[in-house]
Amino acid sequence: MSYQKESFTSSDGKSTIAYFIWSPSVPARGVVQIVHGMCEYMGRYSMLAHYLAEKGYVVCGEDHLGHGQSVGDKDTFGFFGKRGGADFLVEDVEKLHQIMKESYPGKPYIMFGHSMGSFIVRNWFAKYGNDCDGLILSGTAVAPKLLKPLRLLAKIQRFFVRDRKPATMIAGMINKTYMKKIENPSTTADWISYDSEVVKRYTGDPFCTFTFTHAGYIDLFNLLERCNSEEWYKTIPKDKPILILSGDEDPVGDYGEAPQKIYNKLIESGQGRVTLDIRHGMRHEPHNEIGHEAIFQRYVAYLFDNFVRKAGT
Repeated sequence: MSYQKESFTSSDGKSTIAYFIWSPSVPARGVVQIVHGMCEYMGRYSMLAHYLAEKGYVVCGEDHLGHGQSVGDKDTFGFFGKRGGADFLVEDVEKLHQIMKESYPGKPYIMFGHSMGSFIVRNWFAKYGNDCDGLILSGTAVAPKLLKPLRLLAKIQRFFVRDRKPATMIAGMINKTYMKKIENPSTTADWISYDSEVVKRYTGDPFCTFTFTHAGYIDLFNLLERCNSEEWYKTIPKDKPILILSGDEDPVGDYGEAPQKIYNKLIESGQGRVTLDIRHGMRHEPHNEIGHEAIFQRYVAYLFDNFVRKAGT
């Protein structure tokens, strides 16, 4: 297996986006593009990427605007742009998709999105879905009832403090809801995983402990609203296999209820190849949970059954 870091110019026309490729030592069975979540970066997926590469898949992913190694000296963590940041996130995913397609023409191409990354992927799918072969959605969610009030609050606060200030009040309100079912928490991020080492690394990582700006939250809420709209369900391709995987103790997904709702609406909208996998005793990051080996095996089985077996590779 080989690993490389590259970069491209963001769709915002000025920022430099870092992306990463894990390549197998055998002919590629397909390409898996990972789209990471909020307040994290592609380095947190290295274990999963290594596993998939060892099974014959090319794995790639970029650090989003305002995240990880895509944050330059003049950039701000948790900020995507004064306007249109949600679109920049989607278009940067597409930029990497085009780069990888040129390198691996004809290979099955699967988009993997976790949490905020699943919102980005779902928005991408509405626009570019006919140019991929399938989706994996991890830790995804529906639009909460408080989305519009929270977005209005973010807009009001942004007016007074400008775009790049951390939205500490909104972040605190959201995290409080995520923590409400955690008994005897050790940190404010226990909701991501039962694995204390994962949580410890997360809370000690400056690439994970920043707070989104008000503008960043507005973009996040826009992404979430769009991918849960009736229009989204109507316009997405109907013939692609979709795997939805979530923990039943994931507060982002309303403890399994949100993925179930999304699954039901996909079926109602005419999707015939959707699989729902709710994992008992897992929190927000199944790929970083105690017992993550079973999750890795589930992903490989999905890839093999839907793409490799049919292609005969």
